Amino acid sequence: MIIGVTAFIIIFLFIAYHTGPKRDDMSVVEKIFCDVMAPFQNGLIWVGDQFSSFGGYFTSVKNLEAENQHLKEEISALQKETSRLIEVDLENSRLRKLLGMSERLENRFAMTVVPVIARNSSSWYNTVTIKGGADQGFTKGMPVVNGDGLVGRIISVSEYTSEVLLILDKDGTVGVLVQPSRTPGVVEGKGDLGNHLQLNHVPYDANIQKNQTIISSGLGGIYPAGLLVGYISEIQTAAGGLMLEVTVTPFVDFDRLEEVMVLKNKE
Repeated sequence: MIIGVTAFIIIFLFIAYHTGPKRDDMSVVEKIFCDVMAPFQNGLIWVGDQFSSFGGYFTSVKNLEAENQHLKEEISALQKETSRLIEVDLENSRLRKLLGMSERLENRFAMTVVPVIARNSSSWYNTVTIKGGADQGFTKGMPVVNGDGLVGRIISVSEYTSEVLLILDKDGTVGVLVQPSRTPGVVEGKGDLGNHLQLNHVPYDANIQKNQTIISSGLGGIYPAGLLVGYISEIQTAAGGLMLEVTVTPFVDFDRLEEVMVLKNKE
């Protein structure tokens, strides 16, 4: 209570001093009062300055928040643009590979590039659905490739889509040759829905080695000769010792199949 009354008296006298008319001749009491009030006056001025600085602090914080939000928006925009440029670069890389494949086959085939729009890896068939069907002139049995090698063949066609049986499927057999020995064989899916093939009908004394390239032989009338299929990744002797069990890793990455090329015989 006493502190409150004292503070009131000091503030009242301070206001009166500063709002009253100035006089050149002050009494002794007034001079004493001025001397006594000087520290309080300085203290009040300091408190006022602190309140002013406090208000400036809040203004500064608000400005920093606005700047931070602006920077976040710029970073988000840059991230989106970076992602878009990466996708463009990857697409260009895939299309360049398709172009290279197209140049190797253009004398024998008319080629149409289409996107993969669905993937089916059921327990029955390993297939993909591509955009384009009867409207593109696609028919059952047409080979399908991408820039890395052989993908499979068309097994059904609708007006605007086609279903492609992948060489990974047990029914997607391909007649092949081993480079450079020209050892013949047949590759087929291993039946476990994995991304590997089994090279069959290889005698135990065949002249083959790991990492040798497998190409299509052209036998069977479905796939043209010379298409890249994969490479030998494992060789084991089968039970009985008369044949080899050969695992082939495809050149095509079937988990990242986005665009393919359908081959239409020019004849």
